[in-house]
Amino acid sequence: MGLHLCGGAATPAGAFGWYGGAGVRCPAGVPPPSGTGPQAARQDGGRAEGRGYGGAPRRRLTIEEAKKLLDAIKDDRLEAFWICALTLGLRRGELLGLRWTDIDFGNGHLAVRQTLQRADGSLQLVDPKTDRSRRTVPVPEPTLAALRKHRRVQAAEQLAAGERWKDHGLVFSTSIGTPLEPGNLSTRWRKAREKAGLGWLRLHDLRHACASYLLACGASPRTVMKTLGPDRTDHEHVRPRASRYRAGGS
Repeated sequence: MGLHLCGGAATPAGAFGWYGGAGVRCPAGVPPPSGTGPQAARQDGGRAEGRGYGGAPRRRLTIEEAKKLLDAIKDDRLEAFWICALTLGLRRGELLGLRWTDIDFGNGHLAVRQTLQRADGSLQLVDPKTDRSRRTVPVPEPTLAALRKHRRVQAAEQLAAGERWKDHGLVFSTSIGTPLEPGNLSTRWRKAREKAGLGWLRLHDLRHACASYLLACGASPRTVMKTLGPDRTDHEHVRPRASRYRAGGS
């Protein structure tokens, strides 16, 4: 499955189009998000995507690397989770707390209403920290298709589990319906990124990549920030990147 970025989308998430084959491109005249290393750092005034551990420039996921990731996660049990992280920019806890009732397949959007967190030694579903964190996010049709596929797999798991199934209504759960342990999710992510040859890629970097791709397709900084939800660390990089895209830089 290839990642294709198209211009003129009516909604921020709608800026992502998914097509078969190897086609990966940006709209005419729009450069792809820049690569990695010193050149990317110079373009960001000394930062590639902020600073990582030890002060080293943090690498940025390019479109070609995103395509490698999509190829690597194909048919992974959590393929839909990784796709949602990349195309919707949701946080880990927001995706882990997502319920099937939060998704409107008919109208193509989902609602962020709760998050999964570890508190007092146990996993708990809690309300978002702020009112702005409660938001509705448009979902492109191919991402909805990935979620429908995931729902079929989950239904088969529920049938196999029988009486052991614990129904929490969660989109992303264990094979018996219980909430996913964030630590186990991190283990699965490390395996997925290594398979793609992207051992440096953090799960949170998919959130940054989503912002970059939306900006490259012409989404306004305000729209991108509204889609991502409140996060000062993420937002401080949005407007500078938007200025570079408008100026024709990468």
